[in-house]
Amino acid sequence: MPLSAFVSNLLPAVPELGPVSGAAVGLGVGLIAGGAYFASLWWNTRLYLEGGRALLAILLQVVRFALLLVALAALALFGALPLLMGAVGLLIARTLVVRRLGRMA
Repeated sequence: MPLSAFVSNLLPAVPELGPVSGAAVGLGVGLIAGGAYFASLWWNTRLYLEGGRALLAILLQVVRFALLLVALAALALFGALPLLMGAVGLLIARTLVVRRLGRMA
């Protein structure tokens, strides 16, 4: 069974979004997912540097990647524009989190 058929069987009711609403949804999801991803990256880095909690650091890293993958895959179901705007939101969130956490370091 192809992956697209598998996904369509799992999510048969993916709503059609217009270009503006699709872009807004994508940007919002990208900002939220990116904020969570990069904020947890800071925490993850601290766990690695402190030592002694390697298992927790590895688990956090796997969870970070998995949640970002799920968010981007969900946006891909809505189309190219929401996915592209999700990537833009991810980059904006990266800039904001790095600025904020850079001052704290």
